[in-house]
Amino acid sequence: MLPKGESRVIASLGGPYLPQSSPTWLIPYLTVGAMHGLSENMTLVYDVHALMAALGVAGVDVGAAYRLRAQSSGVPEVTVLGQAYAFAGSGGARLYPHLNINASWRRGEWQLVYVGAEALAQFQGAPAVFATPLAGWQFPERLVSFKSDNETLFGVLARQPGRAPRRTVLYSHGNNDDIPYFWERVEWIWSAGYDVFIYDYRGFGMSSGTSKSDNTLFADAHAALQTVLALPGVTSASLVLYGFSLGGAPSIDLAAGTVVPRAMITEDAFDSGESLVQSGAILGIPGGWLLSGTFDNIGKAPRVTAPWLVLHGSADRKVDVSEGRALYAAAGGPKRLMIVDGADHSTVPSTMDTSAYIALIRDFIENPPHNRCEMPSADSSNGR
Repeated sequence: MLPKGESRVIASLGGPYLPQSSPTWLIPYLTVGAMHGLSENMTLVYDVHALMAALGVAGVDVGAAYRLRAQSSGVPEVTVLGQAYAFAGSGGARLYPHLNINASWRRGEWQLVYVGAEALAQFQGAPAVFATPLAGWQFPERLVSFKSDNETLFGVLARQPGRAPRRTVLYSHGNNDDIPYFWERVEWIWSAGYDVFIYDYRGFGMSSGTSKSDNTLFADAHAALQTVLALPGVTSASLVLYGFSLGGAPSIDLAAGTVVPRAMITEDAFDSGESLVQSGAILGIPGGWLLSGTFDNIGKAPRVTAPWLVLHGSADRKVDVSEGRALYAAAGGPKRLMIVDGADHSTVPSTMDTSAYIALIRDFIENPPHNRCEMPSADSSNGR
């Protein structure tokens, strides 16, 4: 169920069945669609059954869900859903009225586990009613598309339950993959109590185009920033920039001249493209990027006036810990350095223990330093 006036794109694993099309009544498949809140207890649902084409059948549905009771403690939410399915295949078009009642348990903002039962009526040929149990996972992520130059980029907004104002983290990820690879990191920050918007640069994931230099990377980050700031209730005062590895570059670029966020966090970020070349640790960054751009993070660091938490692993084999220390030394505003003893590139959270990592992130965002004095550097091993 969605709040009144809110819309979301959804994907569901599991779903209804096609009578007489298989020896079994339940055919698992992926449904892609959308939901829109009509009131606090009623949600409009419409879907396209894209993978039905594998069975020679394609379909759509439209209907509405009504919440009979809300989830509380261990008691699940109970919802009844009425829909009309329209399927077209080699046997022609068919319309099936459908009734579903289910119990669901929400796990975070993007997972919904559900069990229940459904009935589907068939009027073509001999009238019949088919009934079956159902179970599955639903992922009500909010997929967001936006423009950067002439390219279409995609991101995912993971929101906290409810409509109360909260802080929002703009997450710029590393170079070795796209959004799904970094999703666990989104979950950790989300579990700290924040909305998180993660996006793919051009040429990554579903985003169109090709990243050619640091300038295209920065343009994509700027477009993502404008998208986040256009969300209801989001301002620079409630915004947090987070850059992991390569993502440190666009985060620093934004904080150095485009926006003054509530706080910025970089993890395993490098100080410049030149230092990467000298160390031989290219992080998989295309050589053309380094030749056509400087990735001058350390040159921009003095212009960052927002509170800055620099996280780095002492055993980082891709970006030496000295680069994290250099960024910290050059930062122009309130800052804190956390060198995590024994952590390699990308293992800072797990080496710290994820609960300690989440607590650190929350504490820095909620209680950022406001004076320009340097805070003591800190090793996680000794707590200095």
